Amino acid sequence: MPDETQDSNAKSELFKAGVEVAKTVYDDALSPVAKEAGKALGTVGRTVNAVLSPLTGLVWGYEQFQNWLEEKVATRLEGIPEDQIVAPKLSVAVPAIEAVRYCGDEDDLSDLFASLLATSMTKEIAHTAHPGFVGIIKSLCSDEARLIKHFKKRETWPIVDVRSRLDIEALESKLPEGAVVPAEVTNPSSFAVSSRNLSLCGLKAKCAHPENTPAYIDNLERLGVIQFAGDHTLNAPLYEELESSDLVKMAIEAANIGGIMKPFLKRKKFDVSDFGSQLIQACHKD
Repeated sequence: MPDETQDSNAKSELFKAGVEVAKTVYDDALSPVAKEAGKALGTVGRTVNAVLSPLTGLVWGYEQFQNWLEEKVATRLEGIPEDQIVAPKLSVAVPAIEAVRYCGDEDDLSDLFASLLATSMTKEIAHTAHPGFVGIIKSLCSDEARLIKHFKKRETWPIVDVRSRLDIEALESKLPEGAVVPAEVTNPSSFAVSSRNLSLCGLKAKCAHPENTPAYIDNLERLGVIQFAGDHTLNAPLYEELESSDLVKMAIEAANIGGIMKPFLKRKKFDVSDFGSQLIQACHKD
């Protein structure tokens, strides 16, 4: 094994090399900040700090941001050879670091940014860190970040809408004697949607507010992370857990307004998109 002097020299040389990389990529005026990087970190932490520290003065206070680098980013680069840790593209690093300033106290979101930065600094896979991912993460809440992490385990999910049609017989029984139900409300093809995109994914992902899952699904679809599959559905057994859940039972009960509606379920599904899959891979470097 190398002695302590050799190890110290090796770390010193690595740090110096990291600072030179930072000088090449970033403005020389910020290089004094780079020279303060990595004092309390190991080899990987020193490299990470040398590469990113010039940006820290633009966002968080340096000490606060250095702790985040050590706890969140450097740990994700453990085991990566030193010569494979590279300076990230500014189009990813700058907006990501700026965004962390506003969500640093939300672990689910700051974890996504940390993993994205670590990916962008890993030479072999840096190309997968799409600049657009920063904007997507900025548009998420913590629960949606949990969903994205859970989608790494499962990319296709059953969902249902609760719909209802007018129960003509039940309505007629409530009308005064001789009254007739208007023809325009007896159209058998018409229905009302009382609940949309019911899914157990929020519970499975341990979201803080699983009752908001339908809205989360809408947002993730809007961002292109997931996509609905039109009229395509999954095999019937895959809906059993969802359809027998209290979530769906309560929605069906609520849909039977005044006892004159016939609730029924519309089976659907969503899949993680190709873009979403790349996001998940780039932002979950655990």
